[in-house]
Amino acid sequence: MKPANGYRLKASSVAEVSRLLDDFRTDAVRTLARGYGRLVAQSAVATHDRACAGLADHPQDPFASACRAVREANPADPSGLVAPDLNCVVALHFVRDAVLARFVHGGPQYLKAWEAMRGVVPWGWQEGPRPADVTERSWEMRGKYWQAATPKPGLGALHFTLLEGQLPAIGWAGMHRYVPGYEQRLSLVAAAIDKALSCGAAQARERAAAVIPREITKDALLRPSRPSARPRPAAAPTGAQRIRSEAEAARKERKEKSKRAEVRDAKAVEIDHADVVVSSDGRTFVAVPYVGLDPETRVFLQVGDGHLAVSQGGVQFGHVSDVPRSAIDALRLCRTVVMVEVDGKGGGRLLRAKHVAIVSDIGLAEGLKVPLGAFKRNKGGRGAEEMAKWESGQ
Repeated sequence: MKPANGYRLKASSVAEVSRLLDDFRTDAVRTLARGYGRLVAQSAVATHDRACAGLADHPQDPFASACRAVREANPADPSGLVAPDLNCVVALHFVRDAVLARFVHGGPQYLKAWEAMRGVVPWGWQEGPRPADVTERSWEMRGKYWQAATPKPGLGALHFTLLEGQLPAIGWAGMHRYVPGYEQRLSLVAAAIDKALSCGAAQARERAAAVIPREITKDALLRPSRPSARPRPAAAPTGAQRIRSEAEAARKERKEKSKRAEVRDAKAVEIDHADVVVSSDGRTFVAVPYVGLDPETRVFLQVGDGHLAVSQGGVQFGHVSDVPRSAIDALRLCRTVVMVEVDGKGGGRLLRAKHVAIVSDIGLAEGLKVPLGAFKRNKGGRGAEEMAKWESGQ
């Protein structure tokens, strides 16, 4: 081994290693969401624009179709790593009193996030001249550690893999931030029209501009406009018709603004309290203040030793402290709960939205019970006997 990309972790226990990797996973998932969301947005919008131009059929579910297309375009590599262009892998070696790591696979954004971790220290080594900023004694020690990690890996290399299994399905909420701009979409559709009709670049661009909308919305993706086979010239409206049409449009706009203002004013600043209720049929409900959670994005309910935290899309929407022990125990028995957002204005409790929240136990006891949940042993490891021997020496 010549681990020029090696690192040493500031960790003295397995629990500390697990916490460090959990922090890295949080940053890496954001990078994965951006890259995957951008690919899904490009696929969904390209299909939509081609359908508007009459060059393709619009799928019944454009989001599922785009996710499937991205999965098919990113197959697993020969080693079985899922979506290698979007994935990342870190290998760990436990050698005597040190925890060594190698950044095995991943793009530059993942590497940047990994090296930005406070507990990750560059500690590479290779045969040949040592760097000027490393003493001869330190360089010799690094070599001994890395050489010990390779032929006799002790526990064997543990691999942290960001994405196990296939890429998840996402909807409009996961991709709308990455919708391509109008000029980019126009160029792509014009090129497709020119290829299909051989009408020349200028004419193809004019045809593309006439059929694709400037703005992409969720409703547009679900119900795209289709070109008419024989367009008919519309009759010129009379003055009275124009006035009625403009008045109706203004009335609808005022109504929409009023609705948006009403919804905005009804939202709470954050989730600062919650009611946990177990129904007679065994279902668990959690009622929280209305903060406008996205109905299409997963909601996570983190349960601690005496508190709750609600997050969605990497954003925490509130923290509830001093939760009764009975409520904590009830939530820890659940994998998912029904979370309802209620508006308490006007003296009543108006149901605003309902979500299925994924429950995760972040209490101290649970964290110590499964510190290696994110790791996977190499198939060529030394076996359970050697692992027990290593653990007995701690």
